[in-house]
Formats: sequence, C-alpha cells, structure tokens
Amino acid sequence: MSGGIADKLGLKADGMELKKGISRDSVAIKIPYYSTEVDIYDKAGDKYLLQSEYYMTNSNDPTSSPTSKRKNQTWEVKSYIADPKNKAPINDPTWEIVGFDSATHKMKSAPMTLDFKGNKLTYSLDKSENHDSSDLSYQDSKLLEASQDGKPRGIFRDMRIEENGVISLAFSNGVVEPVARIGILAFTNDQGLRKIGGNLYEMQEGTINGENRPLSGNPILGWDEEGKLKFGKIRHKYLETSNVNAGNALTNLILMQRGYSMNARAFGAGDDMIKEAISLKK
Repeated sequence: MSGGIADKLGLKADGMELKKGISRDSVAIKIPYYSTEVDIYDKAGDKYLLQSEYYMTNSNDPTSSPTSKRKNQTWEVKSYIADPKNKAPINDPTWEIVGFDSATHKMKSAPMTLDFKGNKLTYSLDKSENHDSSDLSYQDSKLLEASQDGKPRGIFRDMRIEENGVISLAFSNGVVEPVARIGILAFTNDQGLRKIGGNLYEMQEGTINGENRPLSGNPILGWDEEGKLKFGKIRHKYLETSNVNAGNALTNLILMQRGYSMNARAFGAGDDMIKEAISLKK
C-alpha cells in the first residue's frame, strides 16, 4: 500500500516494509459511506442532480451505547451538482463536517453554498423546510425528507384574471405566475370624459377658473397600497352587463312618451283655435 493512499485514508504506514517476494495478509478496510441524490432545477427549468457523499471520519468507541456513539460521530460530506444524463460533476465539490449535538443528539451542520451556473445555491444538510431533523436510533442511513423551491420546465396552459384585476399565467408544472394587472379607475365627474366609440372613453381637458384641467377630474386608482380593491370588480369570461335599471328606464320612457303626446295634442288644439278665429274674421 503506497503512502499516498494510506495518508488519504488516515492510516499510518510507518514500519510497513514490503519486499519483493514477501506478502502480508491484510484486512478489508470498511469505511462507513452513504450518498443521497436530489433533483434541482435551474431558471430555465432544466433538471440537475444535487449529490452528497457521506464519509465517517470518527466513529468513537464501538463498545459505547448507541446514543453516545452517535453523539460523538463526525462525518465529512462532499456535495456537488451533476449532469442528470451521465452524473458527471458540473462544478467543484464543497466539503462540510457533520456532527451531533451533545445535548439533543440531533444532527448539526452549517449550511453549504455551491456554485450553480453563476448563482449561489444554499444547501442545508441537517434539516428540511419544516426545520425537522432526525433523532431516530437503530435505523439504517436514509434520506427522510427533502424540500426545495425549484420546479421543472413548464408549458403554458391557461390564463386567469382574478376579481382584483391581476392577470396570471398557469403552467403544466403547477406554477401560477402573476404578470400584469388590469387598471380600475374612477372619476369625480364622469360626464367630463369624451366618448371615442363603443364603451371606450378618454380624458379631455378644459379651462376651469382660467386653468387647463381634466374636465372629469384626476383619476382615482381602484386599489390601495396593499393591492386590495376599494371599488369595482373584474369578471373573467363574462359578457359585459349594463348597470341600468330596466324598470326605471321603461317607466321614464313611458312618462316621456305621454308627455310628448300631451304636448302634441296641446299644439294641435291651439292650431285649431287659431284656424277657427281666422275663419270667423273672414
């Protein structure tokens, strides 16, 4: 065994003489080892592998209790990001030492930072998103839980418009991304708006007290600083409806028609009387 390999394994090779033709019996070296693999995604949604390899560097006294033995264990963890096709590393590996808290016996480790396509990826070894860690005795090594905020590449599926006017795009990977918002405005004098066709209006200026001002008044934004609507609603996939009360409108129409008829008859009676007066004069 060469000195270089012995040094990497932490063995003392001093005094071991191996001459030609002389053999020595050796014992298999067993180093506790474990590895994990988690899918991660870049900004474009392409998948990569976050791989971690665990090497035990201190196992303590093998005759001690399981709790004491675990308490003093230390592991070196090698983590890197690999291509999912050939599992070849795409960045330099990062090493971290993992141990166990002497009071709670729970795993403890500082967060690791890996370079991932020019960005920094923070990787926590001792807990997942809900901050739970393992303290289970007599179990083989396994990955209990993994959490991440990345998503695979998605395909556009649908567009949604909420009642508050927010326009969101829904994708096949479950991501719903808000991209825009429909503005809702009110005016103190809506009669000052100029109709430009259909149900479209625009602001127009006029002279008020010798100053050029919007005849409709300045627009009032429909939502507050927190993004909540103060008035109005946006209805997606609904036909536009009128806000006119049909009953009142028909009643007013009938009254106007009756008034017009009475006025027409009054004018007719007046004409007849004038004609009669002219005839008597003749």
